[in-house]
Amino acid sequence: MLFDTTETPEEQPKKRGRKRPSAVSHSPEPVAERCSDDGALLAILSRPAVVLGRLDSIAECHRCEAACMDIVEEEGREWQIECCFCGLKQWHPAIAGHLKPRDQGFVFNDGRFAGKTVEEAFVLPRGRDYVEWAAKEHKRPSVRDACAKFLLTAAAAVR
Repeated sequence: MLFDTTETPEEQPKKRGRKRPSAVSHSPEPVAERCSDDGALLAILSRPAVVLGRLDSIAECHRCEAACMDIVEEEGREWQIECCFCGLKQWHPAIAGHLKPRDQGFVFNDGRFAGKTVEEAFVLPRGRDYVEWAAKEHKRPSVRDACAKFLLTAAAAVR
């Protein structure tokens, strides 16, 4: 005999169906609550976007075909552009003379933020702490003065 047929169908336990998932309300959490354990991610998400310029009616988005682009990064002879509508980022060859030369101001010569202005360093991760420290304790007076001037004039607008 291959199968045990001693039990009757009434004695066998009934099979139950799959458990239905309970209704869970998905309320959106603030970014600060989701990233409370990862301070670096929170700093990146909360920093203001730096837009170097606009590239309208020159390049089209590959996803939504819009022609409204922001220049968000410059590397060598290429720009990283971001679509204003869908947020797709793509690389585009730089166009000579398109961006207006900016007033450079003070630039860090060495260290973590070498080649960046105080404004650029302030919005980077841990840049705010560095600028506040440098305004008080940096060994070079020119760096102290530039950071202190930035904190007095522009830091309230950046926050």
